[in-house]
Amino acid sequence: MKNLWDKRAKNFPRYDKNLKEDKIIFDFFNAKEVNLKDKVILDLGCGNGRYALHLAKQARLVYAFDISSEMIENVRNDAKSHKIDNIECFCGDWNDFDVSRFLQPIDIVFASLTPALNSFEKFKKAINIAKEGMMYIGWGNKRESAFLEEIFKAHNAKLEIPVGAKDVEGYLKELNIELPEVKFITKNINKKKKFQDAISDAVFQLEMHNVEPNNSLIKDIITNKWLHNDMVEYVNIMEIGMMYIKN
Repeated sequence: MKNLWDKRAKNFPRYDKNLKEDKIIFDFFNAKEVNLKDKVILDLGCGNGRYALHLAKQARLVYAFDISSEMIENVRNDAKSHKIDNIECFCGDWNDFDVSRFLQPIDIVFASLTPALNSFEKFKKAINIAKEGMMYIGWGNKRESAFLEEIFKAHNAKLEIPVGAKDVEGYLKELNIELPEVKFITKNINKKKKFQDAISDAVFQLEMHNVEPNNSLIKDIITNKWLHNDMVEYVNIMEIGMMYIKN
């Protein structure tokens, strides 16, 4: 898993203070009156720090945690370039990570579309260390991509929806934690990639589904249908669910 995410680091989203998509997410939590000022926040599965740097501008301290050392290095570099000095980075597998390494008590856990919470035990571990609660963004009930679906079909596989908001609702019932309001939104994400980047994206998605990629087959599919003027363009449609879980 670590190797997969290390390879993904090159093309994974990075911090952009003007990204409208991120504003929608933070507006939701602001409406829930989540106060980040002077708080210690754990960004669990932080990726390249897309949200960690936003959080650090309000919080006292952000712990940025990810399984990928490449992504963690990108977080450090982006924090330095944006002159943000209240982020501490940790790399590891959440399943066996020793949380005592976080030297300050964590007020809020932030988790966005992360496989670090893809089981009840992992979720329980995260919610138990949050003094105040968890800002959670997870998959909803829709995931569509004509591009990926064609490639998956050629591999006799199906593009699945990862563990997400509906699963977390079940986790909360098991933990006897009050179910919060869940806001679902659908996003149409326009992708425009170079030929090799599109291949890498398809390979990554197949490997995440434990499917052995056939690179020759992928190249043929992209060349015959999806390649136009040296670029590959397609749309991914996804639903996400956002909730603030109070402890």
